[in-house]
Amino acid sequence: MDDIDLPTLNAYRKRFEIRNVDHVFNQLDDKEFLRNMGGYTTDRNTHREGLTMAGLMMFGKGLPVRERFDNVRMDYIDKTNLIGDSRWSDRLTYDGTWENNLYNFFTRIMPKLTADIKRPFKLQGMERIDDTPVHKAIREGMTNMIIHADFFVTGVLKVEKYNHELLFSNPGSLKLPIEDIMCGGNSKARNPRIQNMLRMIGYGDNIGSGYPTILKVWKEENWRKPTLLDRTELRQVDLTLPMISLLPENVLHEMEAHYGEMLFVSLTAEEQIIAAYVWNGESVSNAELQQLLGLNSIEVGKILHGMVEKQLLNQENKNRWTTYTICKERVGDKKGDKKGDKKGDKKSDKKSDKKNAMELTDTEQQILALMRLDASVTYGMLEKKLSLGRTTLFKAISHLKEINVVSREGGRKNGHWVIR
Repeated sequence: MDDIDLPTLNAYRKRFEIRNVDHVFNQLDDKEFLRNMGGYTTDRNTHREGLTMAGLMMFGKGLPVRERFDNVRMDYIDKTNLIGDSRWSDRLTYDGTWENNLYNFFTRIMPKLTADIKRPFKLQGMERIDDTPVHKAIREGMTNMIIHADFFVTGVLKVEKYNHELLFSNPGSLKLPIEDIMCGGNSKARNPRIQNMLRMIGYGDNIGSGYPTILKVWKEENWRKPTLLDRTELRQVDLTLPMISLLPENVLHEMEAHYGEMLFVSLTAEEQIIAAYVWNGESVSNAELQQLLGLNSIEVGKILHGMVEKQLLNQENKNRWTTYTICKERVGDKKGDKKGDKKGDKKSDKKSDKKNAMELTDTEQQILALMRLDASVTYGMLEKKLSLGRTTLFKAISHLKEINVVSREGGRKNGHWVIR
């Protein structure tokens, strides 16, 4: 019991008593209370007794927690309203000013996460009830991060707050397929004792309804759908809660003005959602869009491939992860093309084209060389032979087309390149 931080345990017990006024545990001393809550145990074979992992992590003093679990760090970073080169506007991490156990981490961060959310005021018995569904959903996100964390691998239990987004990140991996988690009804917490401790004071439940609850609330708010990613290469799980409209009106106006009415209305609903999602510089992956759009990876891949070919998106390959960002510049160039421009001086155009051709990059010259050798060479063949990323290849060929050095005749499969 020497490793227990008594102020933390007392704070928990007060909340427990308010939530469970007539509960028999309220009459127990601290050791027996912890024993009944799964925080203290006795080995029946050796008769040795002591704190469980759950008891230490939830209520322990900072030093014993860090000594036993030096592989895990708790970190909260507020990246809202940043000024100049500031990396954060607020942060909570190990600094010696607080006992860094899970209960303190939870109770110190929650007010920060919900400070900007409007709340009502009413009383129910002795307890103030000022919750909204959004408050409850954010608590579910925080609770899920803790009860599913793997405290035996190296990682960071991290919460990041952005102007329009919350990110909950925990070390470990998902114990259920994402499809089953989204449906709910299954609960496989990695830390069931911690889960029970939080449930007894009103945080979470044991029936696997946490994530469906979050999805339901976000849908009612008409916010972008939350995404849950199992990042196996990092042994990390990320839950992102965007707090912005799925199709913000100002973004739709900007898109229509940028693309032009004809191109804008020709976009499918999925293409509009994807473009709006990354419009202000964000990136998105196939896995995230599967959850956002409710489609499988192949269906999302076809949409993304089409948007890259239309030069609406840039594709960036990062090891196993491929992400997509908005391609405003290329579309903007297209929008500036007008039929009337073709009536200009053809000679000056040709001179300009030849001048541009003289300034080809090494990559563009290599592409031309391969096209001269094989006029039917495909994008995929060019990627492999030159070891280029899809975005780099598309940009290079688009530039060659613009300066009239090369053109494509026929379809993608049966067509061929014409070098001028």
